[in-house]
Amino acid sequence: MASPLLRTLLFLSCAFAALVDAIYLSDADSQLAAFPGATPRRRPRRPRRPLSRPRSRHTAARTSARETTADTVTADARKETPAAASASSASRSAADLVRNISRLEQLGKGAVSAIVEWSDGSSKWKHKGRLRGVQISRLDFDDPDEPCVVKGVMSFGPQYSPQEIIDFVNDFNHKKSYDSMFERGEVIREYSDRMAIFWQKFKRQWGASARDFFHLTYKDVSSSGDRCVLVATSLPASGLMDRFVRRRDTVRGYIFAAGVDARRLSNGDVRVAWVGKVDICGTVPRWIVKQVQTLQPATLHRVKEEMDRAYATSRRDDTERRTEDPKHRRLERLRRLERLAV
Repeated sequence: MASPLLRTLLFLSCAFAALVDAIYLSDADSQLAAFPGATPRRRPRRPRRPLSRPRSRHTAARTSARETTADTVTADARKETPAAASASSASRSAADLVRNISRLEQLGKGAVSAIVEWSDGSSKWKHKGRLRGVQISRLDFDDPDEPCVVKGVMSFGPQYSPQEIIDFVNDFNHKKSYDSMFERGEVIREYSDRMAIFWQKFKRQWGASARDFFHLTYKDVSSSGDRCVLVATSLPASGLMDRFVRRRDTVRGYIFAAGVDARRLSNGDVRVAWVGKVDICGTVPRWIVKQVQTLQPATLHRVKEEMDRAYATSRRDDTERRTEDPKHRRLERLRRLERLAV
């Protein structure tokens, strides 16, 4: 038997080794905890001792069959994993798209309600006179830092429908003809004929930086077709904005609600109201911004002129096409012969 002194030394050496091992593991865990996703070290388990009794032939066969079945199931699962993952990803993306569309529709309908309320409202508005046939008004708020709401109203006559006016205003090909500050625009994503996401950029003015806007465009048409409202409202930051990074000379503005309300009156004329509440951001003094925005609804006058010009051009083109038509020429000859015969 070992002496008591030898047993004491052996016990102390084992205790010291265990203490050193514990200190090492705790220090490693504290160092790895500083890195996200790090897994602390753990003492490996001791491998199980093999069975001393040899397996029989039937036991070995059953074990081999189970292992083969398990390997086959695992392989099949691996084969189905990409398809299942793509199916689940597609279902998730479809659900996200439906939710996003419903959110965008709610946002657009809220902006339509605001534009209609401002367009029909008359109390608390300050009338700023008439400029080029456009009656201009402004709605100020108690907070001096809150942007004002400006409105311009003009009659377009009976020759255009509300839908034609809204489609003309919403077309980028016509916007440069009536808005001298517009530089360029792009349709980022179109969900339907009444809802899309736009990006627009406007030129520098009086030393101020250029402005761009990333917004939702929503169109609401009444069941009778006598009223059509086109609105724009800014969207929060998203992945769609990554390709439109703001440059140093461009400031991104914010549109609370802005749009055009075209409504046919009882006398047949179409009343068009341009309404907007926009924050151009930046460091331009608020009183200067108010003065410039108050004059902006006068753009309706240019819209009317450009629509008249485009309408006259299209009517002249239609007349020329009819004149060049062989059937039209034959009808003209017959009419001349009838007049001569009389």
